[in-house]
This record gives sequence, C-alpha cells and structure tokens, in this order.
Amino acid sequence: MLSAISFSLIFSLFANLPASSPKPDKTPRQLYETGTFVYVGMQSDAVIMRTKDTQVEIMNGGQAKVYMKIVWIDDYSYVLIQKKLENMKAGKCSRKNSKIKTVITYYTEDTYTCNFNAGKCGQGTITIKKIKD
Repeated sequence: MLSAISFSLIFSLFANLPASSPKPDKTPRQLYETGTFVYVGMQSDAVIMRTKDTQVEIMNGGQAKVYMKIVWIDDYSYVLIQKKLENMKAGKCSRKNSKIKTVITYYTEDTYTCNFNAGKCGQGTITIKKIKD
C-alpha cells in the first residue's frame, strides 16, 4: 500500500508530463500541402502561402517575398528550392536554386514541428502553424 507521501511524489512526477493528444487522421502532407502559415515563437511578421507546388514567404509588411518551389518527398518531408527574391538582396543563404530540406517530426491538426537543413546556411528546428486553408 502506498503511503500518502509516496503517492504525492509519484503524482507530482506524472503531473508535469505533457498530455498526449490524439494523432490526426491525416498525414502531414495532407494537412499542410496547401494553406497559409506563420512561424511559431519567432519575432517575425513572415506569412507563408503555399500551393501544391509553390511556397511564397512574405516578410517586412509585405515588402519582401521569397518564391520557392516545394517538392514533397513523402508524407513527412519536403524540399524547398528558392526560385525568386523580390525586394531582398541575394546572399549566401538567399540565392536562386538554394535548397532547404525539411522533415516533420511532430504534428497536430494545425501545427507542425520540423527539422530543416539549409546546407552551409545552417540547420535547426522550427514550429509552423496553419492559420488558413
């Protein structure tokens, strides 16, 4: 039989675990292939508009845009290929035909977290939220 102290200790350990949410019925590709998105937790006004084969990132109050081709590899990964920069200076990381490889590691109905690799420009993890179909 558990004492009150043992029960309290065990309960406090489990109380801090995140609640599991049910996995969506659709794959990430089905949920996020098209729509309007924003970055979560970043100080950015960037809006991402995505069709089945194009992604446009609109920044700086709509003044700057990056046009990219999006190629889905499978239901959990895609590659972005930069095609055109509008009102932005090309640089080491912002140039035509540079690629960003992305793998979705966690998702819900409206948000996904992914690992990205932009080659020499770096890699990391980011969360993206769908705000409109």
